Amino acid sequence: MKNNLILRYTFVGGFCFLVDFLIFIFLLEIFLFSWYAGLLISFVIATYTNYYLSRNYVFVKNYSKKKSLQLIYTFLVSIGTLCLNYIIIFTLHEIFYFHVYLSKFISIFFGFIINFIARKKFIFV
Repeated sequence: MKNNLILRYTFVGGFCFLVDFLIFIFLLEIFLFSWYAGLLISFVIATYTNYYLSRNYVFVKNYSKKKSLQLIYTFLVSIGTLCLNYIIIFTLHEIFYFHVYLSKFISIFFGFIINFIARKKFIFV
C-alpha cells in the first residue's frame, strides 16, 4: 500500500510538474513575462492542481481536517516551497548563469520532495 501511495503521488507530481513547467515556458516565451512573474503564476496553478489530484486520487481516506483547512495548509506549505524555488532559480540562473528552464527544473525536484512529506504527514491526515 505504501509503494502504491508513492507511485500515485509520483504520477500526480509528474503531471503537476508538466503543468507548472509548460505554463512557465508559455508565459516566458509567448507573453514575455519575467521569470519572477512566470514562476508565481505557474506555481499557483500547479499547486492547486496538485492539491485537487492529491486529495482525490492519492491521499484518499476519511480526513481529520476539513477540506478548506487542507487547501489553506497546502498553500501555506507551498509558500515556503515557492520561496525555496525563488532562491534556487535566482542562485542558479542569476548568479551561476544556468539556463532559466534548467534552474526551474531543479527547483521543482526539491519542491516535489518537500510537498510529498508535508502532504503525507501534515495536510492529508
